[in-house]
Amino acid sequence: MFLSKVRTGMALVMVSFAYAVPASAVSDAVTDHNTAVVAVASTQACAKKHPEAGITLEKFLTDQKADISDDMAKHIREVATNPMYEMEVKQSIEFFNSKGGQSLLDSVCGGFITAK
Repeated sequence: MFLSKVRTGMALVMVSFAYAVPASAVSDAVTDHNTAVVAVASTQACAKKHPEAGITLEKFLTDQKADISDDMAKHIREVATNPMYEMEVKQSIEFFNSKGGQSLLDSVCGGFITAK
């Protein structure tokens, strides 16, 4: 259920960043990558916003193990640690911290906090 919020959030982030790729052209790999970026960015933004909640990427991956394939978890970890993806994660965090992204961030963070 929480992963569906992340996927919904990812869709909103993609729109807000004005991705001009038609829906039919978006491959599963691109969708999975964007989901990974949003998962990393949302855990970082929520951890910063709610330090008392103990939000971490590894905790997220453990809590969502039933919904995330091993390959997806591996890619999420790669996005979190590979400097090549740092700018994408930073842009997603900036969106979450923008006026338009705050309500989405609050919703996502609520999912992290209730998943404790």
